Amino acid sequence: MSIAVGNGPSREAVVGPAALLVQKNSRPLYRSMKYVEYVETQLTKTIVDGKSLLEQQMI
Repeated sequence: MSIAVGNGPSREAVVGPAALLVQKNSRPLYRSMKYVEYVETQLTKTIVDGKSLLEQQMI
C-alpha cells in the first residue's frame, strides 16, 4: 500500500527568489507570490499572451 502525502509551506506563505541568491545592487528577476497561487499556476499550466509559465512570473 502506498500513501501520497503533499509537503510544502502554508498556502498563505509567500514564496519567491531567495534573498541570498539575488545579486547585490540588483533586483530579483521573478516576482514573489503566495504558495497557493504558485501551485494553482503550476496545475493549470496556461500560456498567456504566448508567454510560458516561467516568463509570466518575470518582473
